[in-house]
Amino acid sequence: RGVHPARDLAQLGHAADHKAMPKGQSRDYPKYPDRGFMLDVGRKFYTIEFLQDYVKLMSYYKMNRFQIHLNDDVGDVGYFRLESEKFPGVTSKDGYYTKQQFRDLQLLGMEYGVNVVPEIDTPGHSGAFIAYDSRLGSNNQLDINRPETLDFIKALFDEYLDGSNPTFVGPDVHIGTDEYFGDDKESFRRYVDMLLNHINSKGKRARLWGSLSAYDGTTPVSNHATMDIWYEPYGSAQQAVELGLADL
Repeated sequence: RGVHPARDLAQLGHAADHKAMPKGQSRDYPKYPDRGFMLDVGRKFYTIEFLQDYVKLMSYYKMNRFQIHLNDDVGDVGYFRLESEKFPGVTSKDGYYTKQQFRDLQLLGMEYGVNVVPEIDTPGHSGAFIAYDSRLGSNNQLDINRPETLDFIKALFDEYLDGSNPTFVGPDVHIGTDEYFGDDKESFRRYVDMLLNHINSKGKRARLWGSLSAYDGTTPVSNHATMDIWYEPYGSAQQAVELGLADL
């Protein structure tokens, strides 16, 4: 999907400044199989129409993974941009996507050869969840040693993964894990392993941000996932390869 000879010809025409193209054969194939882009709609809300246009723009340039960072914090204020019926107070009122809008965005991506990947980022960047229920943690960081916190996060993901008409319809789901500043490295590793296994149990492919260099330890973490790298000291590409978390 996403291979479009007409698009190739249009791009060649633009490159040639609309001059005649020589007759012959051409082959077009990517150097890298995964050509992604992430948009942070947590800190700054973008309309669903903007995201739809971005899917089409990415398809034109033959990019094939569009990650949507659905929650984040600005100072002490947390934002979560997806409708929730199970936890209605968790959704930001100044801008959000309905479940149907987000479902349709992923389906549009499938038509254009773009994999729309939802990201719910925890246990850091969790101000919206803590504002909803202050028992979940403090300072925008979840209390990952509290069983009720784990139950809440699993239930939140389940709302979008379960049922006959799930909100997350694509193959990949991103669990975040960047910029957590707790002191208990082993608890963090247990949390990441729990959530990766939970996502995988739903038939999805889990993704996470690299944080296992900063949070090294002895607690095993599932390698049935793909690690995205954003800051080498937190989690490096070399470590992802060594841990079997690289999608090569």
